[in-house]
Amino acid sequence: MLCLLISCDNSEKVAFPPDNSTIHVWVFLDVHCPLSPFYSNIINDYQKEFLKDSVIFYAVFPKEESNSTQVKLFAEKHSLQVKVVGDPELELSQRFNVTVVPEAFVTKDEEVLYRGKIDNSFEAVGERRCGTDQFYVKYALRMLAKQSNSFVKKTKPVGCIVK
Repeated sequence: MLCLLISCDNSEKVAFPPDNSTIHVWVFLDVHCPLSPFYSNIINDYQKEFLKDSVIFYAVFPKEESNSTQVKLFAEKHSLQVKVVGDPELELSQRFNVTVVPEAFVTKDEEVLYRGKIDNSFEAVGERRCGTDQFYVKYALRMLAKQSNSFVKKTKPVGCIVK
């Protein structure tokens, strides 16, 4: 099944699954979740770091009430520099079985190589750790760049429930 989503600024259609073997990182966020702004800068940093490896990042907003205006304002306010995609019909969210945001998926072709937390900054919503020492998405991408699959494949995301 092919999902065709339109970027929030209507400039680009985003197909899933993508039609090439590039690595894609799909980060599901929510304009109303207090953890989403925290991860905006991190996603931007990862985009810069892995640009040389042709990794494509998407910020996906999977709630019906996250209309394109809210998503555009969030993207501008938090300076998101990745592809921003609204998912009001929850097509992509259902495809990945997203239940909590933020949640990240690293894919190649149609295979999910990693799913879960971006890092271990939060124990729960509102409970930030003293220090972040596990960078799950970053480590997975670094290992994939080395043609290795020696990384954690799944973690339990912490965040806001997708309804």
